[in-house]
Amino acid sequence: MDQPENRAGDASAQPAAPPQPRALSNGRTYRGSVSLPEGGQIELGGVAWSENDPHALVNDRVVGVGALVEGFEITWIAEDRIALEKDGVKIYLALK
Repeated sequence: MDQPENRAGDASAQPAAPPQPRALSNGRTYRGSVSLPEGGQIELGGVAWSENDPHALVNDRVVGVGALVEGFEITWIAEDRIALEKDGVKIYLALK
């Protein structure tokens, strides 16, 4: 039996898959912003530091500890960085 030829220009050839976004590294500090594997981004625009009631400007919103941003909970706010957690992965976002 004759076998069909496999040609490079064959319509059944599959295009190369696009590169997958990198996963976030647990415990890593990102500077300024971080791109998320699911799409989207988290950007730290500033911190309004107060020992009793700190707030941060994240994705153009003023938020405090406990706020959700792109599915991440803000767990801690310091003078120059914040901590975010989702599904057991904790990341830090520092000011530029």
